[in-house]
Amino acid sequence: MITMTKIQDTVTPHLNNIINALKTAGRNRVLKDVGNEFKRMTQLNFGSGGRYRSKTWAPLSKEYAKKIGTTQATDKRSGNLYSSIKVGSPTNNFIAIYTRNPYAAAIAFGNSKKNLPARNYWPIEIYGRPTFGKLVLNADRDMFYFITRRFNIVSNGALPVFQMTQRATMNIGSPFTGASKSI
Repeated sequence: MITMTKIQDTVTPHLNNIINALKTAGRNRVLKDVGNEFKRMTQLNFGSGGRYRSKTWAPLSKEYAKKIGTTQATDKRSGNLYSSIKVGSPTNNFIAIYTRNPYAAAIAFGNSKKNLPARNYWPIEIYGRPTFGKLVLNADRDMFYFITRRFNIVSNGALPVFQMTQRATMNIGSPFTGASKSI
């Protein structure tokens, strides 16, 4: 006769950690961290860095640089747009990263009437219009890894950390936009 005695249940605590990580409080904690990381990526795009830019920014025109007496962009000197980037509170599995700066759209998407080229500071590639885009390659990979690390922390190590091996595409979809169709 064979007898088995349960010494310690090691599975249930891990399952409970996963369940707690996926509950509202755990998701909201991750969303807040993700919002702050997205804001950080956005702010890194100001100035000469631009690790998360969709394309290289056009330099200031010679005429404008002469007029203001420097080649450094006005907002880089003032910091108004940079400091106006805000992170909202998590609501229904959603978090807003936004600015109410009055000239934010003109900077990001350009303004042909004012001869202002687009200098998209958001870490997003825009497809034709500002309503649809996806994270730029570096931001996509870094954010994916960031999110899995955060869920690993919230679940006390029960959820594993993954490296992104393939970038989200318009055909496959993006875990950040929910888009799953080809455009």
